[in-house]
Amino acid sequence: MMCEKAIEKDLSVLCITDHCEANAYYDQGYNRSIVQSCLLTQKAKAVFGDHIELLSGVELGQPMQSLKNAEHALNACNYDFVLASLHNVSGKKDFYYLDYKTEKIGALLYVYYEEIIEMCKWGKFDSLAHLTYPLRYLTEMEKPFDFTPYLDLVDEIFKIIIKKNIALEINASGLRQSLGATMPSGELLERYAKLGGTLVTIGSDAHYARDIGVGIETAMVCAYEAGIKNITVYKNRTARTVPITFH
Repeated sequence: MMCEKAIEKDLSVLCITDHCEANAYYDQGYNRSIVQSCLLTQKAKAVFGDHIELLSGVELGQPMQSLKNAEHALNACNYDFVLASLHNVSGKKDFYYLDYKTEKIGALLYVYYEEIIEMCKWGKFDSLAHLTYPLRYLTEMEKPFDFTPYLDLVDEIFKIIIKKNIALEINASGLRQSLGATMPSGELLERYAKLGGTLVTIGSDAHYARDIGVGIETAMVCAYEAGIKNITVYKNRTARTVPITFH
């Protein structure tokens, strides 16, 4: 269904990056599901390969919370593309499940960005996923959230991934959610570009076929307006750039 929807929307490349949470690798069966995902992607290539470039990937969550599991996951399949993400800080649930009326949000976000810095220094991935992930849920608070205190940490993250030639994902899912913006936002993309960042991947983060490709064009506009003129696509863990063009 995802392939059919991608072809219907005239996408040229689709990469399947199912979740693999390193901190729940065996407990929640990710050691099996990621292998199944890769096998099913290969089968889909046989059917849809003449119509779309179908790539096999993985979204590796919380690798630093269980490096042994992360390394096992990286060697489980021949991926084209590896995203790395942080959905929860050590000792806490996924940001999705937290009660923001009781959490000390400021301190929590400092830990979040410090853990991302650690993950980026490790660096065994191709693109950093949805950098401002917690803002998906902080938008539901009564008062606007002040992001300013974390900009130095974000700049440090950008400097690390630029030095390591790791791409930055522009995640379009926030456009169809209450956040109403890409992750990271256009403002942060400008900071990334000013620091010398040029490598970006774009993803719709579609958990349902209906969301395949949603927000991709807006994400491309955000990149272009920030001064980034190419999208990066990975095959066999090797980057190639595709110029951003508009019809």
